[in-house]
Amino acid sequence: MDFLMWLSNGNSMPFIPIFALVFLGILSFLYFRAFGGLLGQISGPFDARFSRLWMIQHSWQGNMHKRMLELRKRYENHVRTGPNEVSVADLSAIKKIYTAGTKFSKSIRYGLFQGHRKFDLSAERNECIHSSQRRLVSQIYSMEALKDLEQYVDDAVVHFSRKMQDRLG
Repeated sequence: MDFLMWLSNGNSMPFIPIFALVFLGILSFLYFRAFGGLLGQISGPFDARFSRLWMIQHSWQGNMHKRMLELRKRYENHVRTGPNEVSVADLSAIKKIYTAGTKFSKSIRYGLFQGHRKFDLSAERNECIHSSQRRLVSQIYSMEALKDLEQYVDDAVVHFSRKMQDRLG
């Protein structure tokens, strides 16, 4: 209560510079987040520079797939989709992005595919866990092991083709 009395007596002047500094700090942070650094050079929807709310809006409306196609036509291969997120549709960048040991990490959305499974090689975001899991299964995906399964794959393809032909009539 004494503090409010002190403020009401006109003693709020010392707080003005503090509020101004905090306001300038927040403004500087938002400006750098939107336009600074390497991500600042990548084009995309303006509001994507500050939040991912635009994605939520288009997902809710059910037209996110159309919106992403529009953005691809407008901005081409690299589209900024969030404050710290870029959608890449460049074939030459795939190896650079998805090779093990790169500085690019998988998006948090990969966790949606993993669910509650403890072992999911494709959705694992932690590089150390991914590497150890990959070592566990690397033998079964070797070329020699895959050659042994080729006949089964061929049979499944033939069976699938027959079923599709039956449905067509």
